[in-house]
Amino acid sequence: MRVEFDDGTLLLRDAPDDIPYAEWDDRVDEYRTQAYRYRSLLEWVGAWSDGNEQATLQDGFAYALEDTARAYPALDLTPALHIEPRDYQQAALNAWIDHGRQGSVVLPTGSGKTFLGLQAIADAGVSALVVTPTIDLMNQWHATLTNAFGDQLTDPIGVLGGGSHEVTAITVTTYDSAYRYINEYGDQFGLLIVDEEHHLPAPTYRQIPEMTIAPYRLGLTATYERPDGKHELLEDLIGPVAYEEAVDELAGEYLSEYETIHMSVDLTAEERDTYDKEYQTIRSSLATD
Repeated sequence: MRVEFDDGTLLLRDAPDDIPYAEWDDRVDEYRTQAYRYRSLLEWVGAWSDGNEQATLQDGFAYALEDTARAYPALDLTPALHIEPRDYQQAALNAWIDHGRQGSVVLPTGSGKTFLGLQAIADAGVSALVVTPTIDLMNQWHATLTNAFGDQLTDPIGVLGGGSHEVTAITVTTYDSAYRYINEYGDQFGLLIVDEEHHLPAPTYRQIPEMTIAPYRLGLTATYERPDGKHELLEDLIGPVAYEEAVDELAGEYLSEYETIHMSVDLTAEERDTYDKEYQTIRSSLATD
């Protein structure tokens, strides 16, 4: 069996009829499956090992395997920031590793999720694509990645978005740009990091993880659950929640103490009508974003 990356999917040439996840494609007379099934497929054939070496066939499997889908390189990196991870950051990294380097980490705003992403890149030892919701966040990630790894790479940190189109071994992009180009570059990265991953279940954005073969996946967010319940899709696309800390658990030692104060405002009938309409607009946006 030959596994090929083809426009955001995996083409499975000469595949057995009992192969999981795949559907027959009459256009090419071969089986085809979504790119994110890459790791599951290799696990099924007994050719996956948790490392950054090319998959090889294990003894005793009935089918020969030729893997041409993988185009991502191995990397040997150490964050050049000279900062020790906090206890919860190390615990989060360890939990993610224990989950097979897949899954989500839920941490409050200001708790250092970007630093955790750097640790994950160094640990995974493969090329990485970092997906962010805004250009501002993309630029922040780019600066941090450059400071951490820039001197250790042959090429600079890549940028895909905001008028730039430079794809290198470590690249940062926006959701919109990733959606537009992931079918071209979905075989280039072994690690997918999704910042503010609660946006990911949107019908368009979910194609980003679906169309990349990245066997390692890390989702980062402070607000995992969505009002529409579509956060349940994240387990299939990224992996289960590997680690979670609430703001109350970090307040005082790692985050500033805070107090929540509720204030009520009397609204006129017209103001209440406007408020209700705007509130529903926001709810509808969250349901489709």
